[in-house]
Amino acid sequence: MKKFASTLCIAGVTLTILGVSPQSSYAHLDQIDLNENDPITAGWSAEAPYHSDKSTHLWIAKQAIEIMKTESNIEANKQAVDFLNYPQYKDLFSKGLYDADYNAEFNDGGTGIGGVFKGGWKSHFYDPDTKENYRGETNPTALTQGKKYFYES
Repeated sequence: MKKFASTLCIAGVTLTILGVSPQSSYAHLDQIDLNENDPITAGWSAEAPYHSDKSTHLWIAKQAIEIMKTESNIEANKQAVDFLNYPQYKDLFSKGLYDADYNAEFNDGGTGIGGVFKGGWKSHFYDPDTKENYRGETNPTALTQGKKYFYES
């Protein structure tokens, strides 16, 4: 599972750095510049939990899964791809990505780009060197939340 998580994260970061994004994407109405002059905001969203052409996080996850398919000589990748493509899990995975963005229980009060300034999504990040999230806090982090939900499951 550790190797799968690393592969998924690396794929997502790589695609983000390369500026690869869905051909068609939709942003929150409060994020769209009225003159449609803001390509960054208009190009990144997570509006539709089950449609990768309207959900950036789902699109990135699907691209990571495709990358993992090409590494099919690694048994852990084969198992992860099979698991991620299992029909019942696939919908739950998609909904989970959406919930992480829009459900207050998981987004730390962040919606829209303004949410970052309010500390939104801070529990989605963890720096193993500092053991902190991007706000310099040791709790919540991706590690503390991961442990929490692991023990609750």
